[in-house]
Amino acid sequence: MLDERRKTRDERTGETLQMKYERKNVIASVAKQSIIILSVAFFFSACTDYVSQMEDDFEGWKKAHSEIESDESSSSVAESSSSEPVSSSSVKSNGSDGDYDCSVSDGVKVVYPAGGEKFKVGQTIDVVFGTSVEDNGYRIIFKNGTSDQGFDLLDVTYDAVMDGKTCNEVKVKLSADLGVEPTMHGIIRVAPYSRQNKGANSKEFVVEKGLNEESSSSSIVSSSSAAISSSSVSSSSIITLASGAVVQKDVSLYWDDYSESYDIVTIGSQTWMAENLYSQYMSPYCFQNRTDYCEMYGRLYTFSLTEDACPDGWHVPDTTDWKILLEVVGNKSAKKLKSEQWAGSDEFGFGVLPAGSGKVSDDWKQSYDASESCFWTSSETDGENVAVLCFSSDENEAKWQKRSKTSLYSIRCIKGEKKTVAKSSSSSVQSSSSFSVSKLSATILGDSYSVVDFNAEEGNMNLHQKWMAENLQYWDDSFTSTEKTCFDDYYAYERDNGVDLCKKYGRYYNTEEALFIHRLSTDPNDCWVLPDSQEVKELIGIVGHDITKLYSEEMGGNNESKFNLLPAGYYDRDALFLSLTGNKRLKTCFWIRLNSPSNPSKLAAYCFYENGESSKSEMTDDVRKARLPIRLIYDRNYCLTH
Repeated sequence: MLDERRKTRDERTGETLQMKYERKNVIASVAKQSIIILSVAFFFSACTDYVSQMEDDFEGWKKAHSEIESDESSSSVAESSSSEPVSSSSVKSNGSDGDYDCSVSDGVKVVYPAGGEKFKVGQTIDVVFGTSVEDNGYRIIFKNGTSDQGFDLLDVTYDAVMDGKTCNEVKVKLSADLGVEPTMHGIIRVAPYSRQNKGANSKEFVVEKGLNEESSSSSIVSSSSAAISSSSVSSSSIITLASGAVVQKDVSLYWDDYSESYDIVTIGSQTWMAENLYSQYMSPYCFQNRTDYCEMYGRLYTFSLTEDACPDGWHVPDTTDWKILLEVVGNKSAKKLKSEQWAGSDEFGFGVLPAGSGKVSDDWKQSYDASESCFWTSSETDGENVAVLCFSSDENEAKWQKRSKTSLYSIRCIKGEKKTVAKSSSSSVQSSSSFSVSKLSATILGDSYSVVDFNAEEGNMNLHQKWMAENLQYWDDSFTSTEKTCFDDYYAYERDNGVDLCKKYGRYYNTEEALFIHRLSTDPNDCWVLPDSQEVKELIGIVGHDITKLYSEEMGGNNESKFNLLPAGYYDRDALFLSLTGNKRLKTCFWIRLNSPSNPSKLAAYCFYENGESSKSEMTDDVRKARLPIRLIYDRNYCLTH
């Protein structure tokens, strides 16, 4: 399936080159017939060389993809004769059967608009090319319609109609409409153009929504010149899916000085790119440094490269934008948004692909990971990290992650102006996390437990979690272990004081028993499961990365979170109830899921050291053989998707 998508992208690339090739042949032929040139980005003297270069480019592309196009070779770009270009822009005389050979002595340049003028929808725009203001120019009509694109005149298909038997005027009709947005931009370029060479003859004008009808003085396109449809988005290029999402194919999007075509999709009230950003001007990074991956999956970006990455009128989404999308999509969001090529249903036309991720080290070396596809947000969580939304091969739900700004991830732009966010100083960012906690009770696996319900804001991320506030005591008759599963005489002083040690510290479980307990919950409304590694990281983020707030006083904390971690250690068949250091009071551990794509049942120990010294996951041989306490988390989405 990935090969089919690559072929589709290759075919699109080929079609684009073919269109450019045909357009340049049109320009060359029209130049040879000496009419005034509209969609040309350089002087007449450069036309022949540029067409030759386009021929070389296109022939190179055909050679590289010959195995894909072998059955399409008969439809390759036709060579245009000097007397009749292969295009709807052939120049015909008005009222005569012959073509006219009009002479142009000099190269062309933009005379009018001078730049910055504003026009109404439906109003005539005189675009003058020539060596002086006296030279006649083109007239362009923008009509009110359904498309919301701006236009680079180099990409416009047009009909040219001679005015009488002279070459004084050519009337041009755009192949697309404007008018949905309050303002749209057109860019006129008549000079060799690149990001490095922002030519003096590049002029921008603005079309404002307002007049839907044309004045009598504006109606300049005769019936003989109206062969082109006024809409660039044909009915076949707009697809309404069963989910209600509306996909538009190959929509031109504009940056300050270039344009690119993307599929876009409207889901609910939002309009998104339906493919990853691939602009070569914004990032040098492709997965595994392979340019063919860039074309297939889009480019990868560090956070610093996201600032101006999106086209005019679009922006990098923040966490709120993404959460609105996920709410509309509903349960199994990842499955519904992932492409069919990546075990998804793609019900909304969003088409998430396994684009991979990467990281740029201090010496600018790149490393890559193919197990996930993550998207940047504009929401910073602290001075070093940013909230990202990640999709993986075996997960049906998208997951929030907090990742370094030097990571390499994909970008999906969303339509709308960029939101202005006031940035805090670095000192205030570090202390910006705040949380509220409610202590409740719940019946879990037949017993009553204290639970804590967290609501928190970390940077721009809103987090909500519900955890057990004490260790699990559950025991199943199917468990056949003869090993000790509760503290006994090792805490004799507590036992002698009447403390129920099993209730205080909970029972201790091996990996098989932990997985058995994890799989007991199937009801989404009562879904208590083993936490995964990301949920533990979010818990630590909720308390502002001050883990002493999770600790009981016995662990050297203040228990501000009511989470009440006790120095429960772990059980080893040789060392009994001890920590890995030989001192049972130095840390406590419990089982977590690693969400390994290759081994979904893989567990690890997550351990907290006393006095807030550190916390980390551990996977030593000792841990794998150990018995650990369990803290369950309420995770409704897990039961909905598993």
